[in-house]
Amino acid sequence: MKIVCSKCETENEKTSKYCSSCGYKISSSEIEKKMKRQFSN
Repeated sequence: MKIVCSKCETENEKTSKYCSSCGYKISSSEIEKKMKRQFSN
């Protein structure tokens, strides 16, 4: 599963703490929101 940076929309590994493209910090709340969206479909 990949997570998308909320700042630049680059896909990152789910274990990433920072975006590989822009360096924006990926918070655990963003990861949780993404997971909830996937399971609700």
